[in-house]
Amino acid sequence: MNRFCKKLQLFNTKYANPHGLMNKVNKSTTNDQARLSAIAMEDKLFREVVGCKKYSCSIISKSGNQKTMNWVNTNKLLKMKECLGIKTGFTSSAGPCLSSYFNLIDK
Repeated sequence: MNRFCKKLQLFNTKYANPHGLMNKVNKSTTNDQARLSAIAMEDKLFREVVGCKKYSCSIISKSGNQKTMNWVNTNKLLKMKECLGIKTGFTSSAGPCLSSYFNLIDK
């Protein structure tokens, strides 16, 4: 993950785990997160998922058990047609977080 961050020129980001949550070693900047958000929005499936108010998918474990996961996007900005999504969040170390992507060109 950290090598990939360097490829993306996210020089102020370091991960200690694959999901980036709940580890004091995980560090980033708003600039790196904005860059990561813009890069991620280039992916069609990512745009589709983060632009949804609700999303469900099935996960199959190594043992073959299937489980349905449901997420609700708490990004209230999705009510605006210009907001294409991404996410809100909260961690005890970072506090409240928001990453949003807007299309202001097609007004």
